[in-house]
Amino acid sequence: MTDFPSDAQATDAAPALSLQGLAQQLAELAARVAALEAGRPAAPVAAAVPVVAADVAHVIPAAAPAVDGLTELRRLMQALLALGLESAGQEGAAADAQFEAFRALVHADRQNSPLLLIELRRYKWAPFLARVRDYLADPSAPGSFDFERLIPDRIDPRTEVVKAHVLVRNGRRMAPPVTFRRDAGAGGAFRIEAMSL
Repeated sequence: MTDFPSDAQATDAAPALSLQGLAQQLAELAARVAALEAGRPAAPVAAAVPVVAADVAHVIPAAAPAVDGLTELRRLMQALLALGLESAGQEGAAADAQFEAFRALVHADRQNSPLLLIELRRYKWAPFLARVRDYLADPSAPGSFDFERLIPDRIDPRTEVVKAHVLVRNGRRMAPPVTFRRDAGAGGAFRIEAMSL
């Protein structure tokens, strides 16, 4: 089995600061819009920074061409679980920033319309946040999950789609599937195409 970084190694102050900064910017913009809608002059805001890949780049596992497919999937899954643990209980702009970070892990084909984004947030992201700890042997360690099975069980560079069943630690439900598919927009890296977590 491949060793993954411990929580202490995986936790970096810069990503937290990046999300906090993004959340602050979103809160400032929301206050500005509210003031404008109320007919009051709005306080100037530093140049609005849209949510772009750089804002959530820390979430995406580093691309490493020499990494085998299983390691790539485990890193992506660990990033998803770490994000879920960070996101639990957040509201407002912080929750919006976390959802944007989640979108960086999702295949581009699954988020290319407003309707798909609503579906992604309401029916994939929100239920996942409620159950994120169910998949972890140590509820504070995002790397403490296991795949119960993979289809196909061997992943090579030509493998386009992998269906992984994630072991549920509390035994209250069967191992839900996560489908990973290579995303041309992400340099051929795996991204989440569908999930029932």
